[in-house]
Amino acid sequence: MKYNEQQALEIIQRFGLNNSTNAVWRNRDKIPDRYFQEGFQVAEKMSGEKDAQLFKDIKRIFEYDKLNIASIARLTEIKESRMRDIMHNNITPYKSELLAIKKAINGIRLEATRALSDLSNYKVSDVALEIPFQKLKTFINRDEIKEYILFGQNDIAKKMADWKLGKRCYPIEHESEIIQSLMVFVTELGM
Repeated sequence: MKYNEQQALEIIQRFGLNNSTNAVWRNRDKIPDRYFQEGFQVAEKMSGEKDAQLFKDIKRIFEYDKLNIASIARLTEIKESRMRDIMHNNITPYKSELLAIKKAINGIRLEATRALSDLSNYKVSDVALEIPFQKLKTFINRDEIKEYILFGQNDIAKKMADWKLGKRCYPIEHESEIIQSLMVFVTELGM
């Protein structure tokens, strides 16, 4: 819609927008049409102690550097540049973004827990068929996981990468270290 000072000020007031928005709209000689659509709402900002704690927990999780920010951004449908700004504390996320990131992390945590459960409760007769390791393989094939950091930048990580690519069988000789790495990861993802 064409810019109108009175309408612009009413919209800024109604939606709680920054006062500098008026200057931007005046310069463009246009007020975005979305503000005139029925049912339009501005995203709810993060507020309160609970949201602040959730944000702190999410930032802590990303500091371990075992999750790929770009892949989490795609999964949550948050622009990658915005996701990076959020994680580096340059901007405050919207509540919907916090909840989307939390949901993504909880999904990854659940999948890691299932893989860990299968690794801890398998029959020796199933090892040759790699049945107990399928959930683990599905888990480490996720784009959101940095498995070379998850398993440590060492021989185990190399063997896991080769197994993931089908170049070798599951490195059962390192099973206790793999289980330990997964247990630490699941614990780190706790919120």
